[in-house]
Amino acid sequence: MSRRNYWSRNEISMFIKYTLFSLNFLFWVGGVLFVALSTWLLIDKNKLVRNWMEFFLDPVSLICLSGGIVVFVAFFGCMGSLREKTCFLHVYEISMVVVLICEIVLSLFFFVIYSKPGLMTEINMEKFFKGVVKSYREDLDQQNFIDNFQQKLECCGMNDDPNTGYKDWNSNMYFTCSANNTSPEKCSVPFSCCKKKENGLINLKCGNKMLDDNMFSKFGSAINTRGCQYAIRMWITNNMLKLGGIILGILVPQFFLIHLVRAFKSQIAHQRAKLKRSEMLLLQVEGHGDISHIS
Repeated sequence: MSRRNYWSRNEISMFIKYTLFSLNFLFWVGGVLFVALSTWLLIDKNKLVRNWMEFFLDPVSLICLSGGIVVFVAFFGCMGSLREKTCFLHVYEISMVVVLICEIVLSLFFFVIYSKPGLMTEINMEKFFKGVVKSYREDLDQQNFIDNFQQKLECCGMNDDPNTGYKDWNSNMYFTCSANNTSPEKCSVPFSCCKKKENGLINLKCGNKMLDDNMFSKFGSAINTRGCQYAIRMWITNNMLKLGGIILGILVPQFFLIHLVRAFKSQIAHQRAKLKRSEMLLLQVEGHGDISHIS
C-alpha cells in the first residue's frame, strides 16, 4: 500500500468544514460592506461621536461597530475552518460564546426593565432619557432617530407616563417655556409628537405652544401625550410572542454554529491523533523494509 494512504482524511467532514467556511465567508463579506458603508457615511458627514449616548442613538455608528465585530469573528471562522487551524477555531468559538451571552443578557435586561414599571428610575436610566431630550437639536442624526422613534411608537417625550410624557420637552433649551427662551419653538413639542390624520398626513405645526396649559386644553388632542418608555412597555406586552420569536431566530443559528465548530475541532483532533499513530506505525514498518501488509 502506498504512503499517501496513511494520510487519509476520513475523520474530517467536508460538509461541516465547508458549511462553516461558506457561512462565515458570507458574514465576513457582509461585515466588510457594513463597515465600509458606515465609515464612508461618518466621514462624509464629518460625524464626531462625543459620548456614549450619541453613539447609542446614531444608527450609523451602531452599524459600524456591529460590522466590525462580525468581520473580526467571521475572519477566524473562515480561516480556522478552511485551514483547519484549531487556534483560530478556539478564538472563533470563544468569540461566538461571548457574543451569545451578551445578547442573552441584553435581551433579559430589556425584558426585565420594561416589565417592571419604575425600575428605570431605580437603576438611574432616567438620566439617560432626559439627556436624549436635552440634546435633541445638537445632532441631526440623533434628532432624526428620536423623531422616527416617536412617530413609530406614537409617543412624545421619554418618560413612563401614559398622559404627561410630552412635558419632558420642557427640559429642552429650545422648547422650554422659561422666560429667557427666545426660540420660535418656545413652549412647543417636536412635529413627531403630532398624531396622524385619517389620510395619513401630519400637521407639522400642531405641536406649537402645546407646553402651555391653556393651548393644550384647547388643542392637546392633536398630539400624542404618552411617554415613549410607556409606549415601549405596551408594545412589548402586546408583541411578546413575536419578539421572542425574533430573538430565538437570532440566537438559534448561533447555537448551531457553536455546535458545528466544536464538532469540527473534535474531528481535527481525531484526525491528528490518527495521523500521528499512522506515522509512528509507518516508521516502524519501514524500518523492517515492508509496508505491504498495512491496511
